[in-house]
Amino acid sequence: GTVVYDIRFTAVAPISGELIRLIVNIEAQNDYYPGYPLIKRALYYCSRLISSQYGTEFTEGHYEKIKKVYSIWICSNPPGQRKNTITRYRVAEDNLVGDVKEPKANYDMLTVIMLCIGETEDDTEDSALDLLNRLLSDKLTAEQKREMLEKEFHIKMTQRLYQEVSLMCNLSKGIEDKGIQKQF
Repeated sequence: GTVVYDIRFTAVAPISGELIRLIVNIEAQNDYYPGYPLIKRALYYCSRLISSQYGTEFTEGHYEKIKKVYSIWICSNPPGQRKNTITRYRVAEDNLVGDVKEPKANYDMLTVIMLCIGETEDDTEDSALDLLNRLLSDKLTAEQKREMLEKEFHIKMTQRLYQEVSLMCNLSKGIEDKGIQKQF
């Protein structure tokens, strides 16, 4: 079947002088319990991102060329105990008998990160959650969000970013208005 990713891109990052390539998928999820465990869908997406590399990143038996994949899920309406949490799921080596060490790069091929945001006014220990809580809030205006990005998170407000924040706020307002209209 076909998988449609919200956002999928590759990133190149320097590590100890050499370049590595990552494949990143970002998903926005409003319903944390859509009738199945969300983590299973995230792991499925990672598996598909790995298997889809055949023919583009590697061919034949050159499995050493498989690129690591990340799937990052931003959950905007998680249940209470999950609010303001960041959870990472990954593959780890676990020696059951003996003590051998495989290079981590050979098995650590996928990572899922679940960012479960809370409320605008929540105090968290993590600046990424603070940023998302306020940026995705329906309680703050576009102007308040732009000011917060500059003053509190030191993000330079370019004309393009200014427009993106306004567009995002207008889009969420439009969705809210449509929902209110459907109700009546």
